[in-house]
Amino acid sequence: MNRSDDLWMYYKVQARLPPDTSYRVTFDVEIATNVPNGCFGVGGAPGEGVTVKAGVSLVEPDAVLDPAGYLRMNVDKGQQTNGGEAAIVLGDLANSRDCGGGLVWETKRLNGDGQSLQITTDGTGSVWLFMGTDSGFESLSALYYTRFQVSFEPL
Repeated sequence: MNRSDDLWMYYKVQARLPPDTSYRVTFDVEIATNVPNGCFGVGGAPGEGVTVKAGVSLVEPDAVLDPAGYLRMNVDKGQQTNGGEAAIVLGDLANSRDCGGGLVWETKRLNGDGQSLQITTDGTGSVWLFMGTDSGFESLSALYYTRFQVSFEPL
């Protein structure tokens, strides 16, 4: 439930790779969503106003207090519909159905249209992967992550 017009919800996991190695990182995610496209909503559309992102970082992604007392990410995931240094935009929650046709669950594949990130592992080979939604829609969003695949291509 987003009551602030700016809500980031995410999942993170640590992975181990060979140390001191550079990679091109791509993501292939599948979600289940019942949000039709082209609808209007408070603060943003319920489908297009909820951006799905994925990222990679050497630092564990975590919420930290900023000087104004708000929780913010300690890695640059970007803001709402924009990616950041550590994350790319994969897509949004809108499915293939038009607004007004009811809520029907569909799976939707998101891969960021070929976007990638680059990272060089440290001496431990540890990296953090994360994915989540960056919402400007001020109400309830529901989705299921049905697949999260990450590819590491050595550079």
